Amino acid sequence: MISLLTDSRIIVFLLIFFLWALAHSLLASLTIKDILRRRLGRYYHFYRVFYVVLSIVSLIALFVLFPLPQGRLYAFDGALFYILKAIQTIALVALLFTATISIEDDFLGLRAAKKFFSARLDSNDTRPLRTSGIMGYSRHPLYFFITVLLWSDPQMTAAWFTVTLSFSIYFLIGSIFEERKLIFLYGDDYINYQKKVRRFIPLKKVHKRLRNERYS
Repeated sequence: MISLLTDSRIIVFLLIFFLWALAHSLLASLTIKDILRRRLGRYYHFYRVFYVVLSIVSLIALFVLFPLPQGRLYAFDGALFYILKAIQTIALVALLFTATISIEDDFLGLRAAKKFFSARLDSNDTRPLRTSGIMGYSRHPLYFFITVLLWSDPQMTAAWFTVTLSFSIYFLIGSIFEERKLIFLYGDDYINYQKKVRRFIPLKKVHKRLRNERYS
């Protein structure tokens, strides 16, 4: 593990990934969006599509230009192998299901882009706050299922460990800044939502008042 942390390829990758994560978060911030909305005018409707494409292409370029060492750290076999594979499968199915919800909420920005061609232009890209379905159990289900999918691999290489650790930290820190933005957009509605639903683990919270009544 010590040699893993001192490997120059991993150090360079982590530094570049940090810059990618910083740029990714800044481009999604309300400040940058507001500036671009004023500067781009009606062309701002294409911003979400541009943001998604840029994120994917730049992330692929990161892995291609800065390859990681492939040495194996550990590998499980037997019953534990199949248990971890089952967990990965469940996480993948849940991730795909959650992704379809995100696409319906215009995660890709296609619905916003269509507004460019409509007679009635609208620069407001704020979507209604979704608190039902899987969102009623986890405030960031995509982050949660991706993290489970990554960490439950029974064969962990140095490259996979670096990627898994990088995204886990990014999801944790990114969710904090993302929720600040959501509080600004939705106010008390989101604060109340935070009180009822956990950040990651899809288990509903039990209110203190209910617990007190149960044990009184």
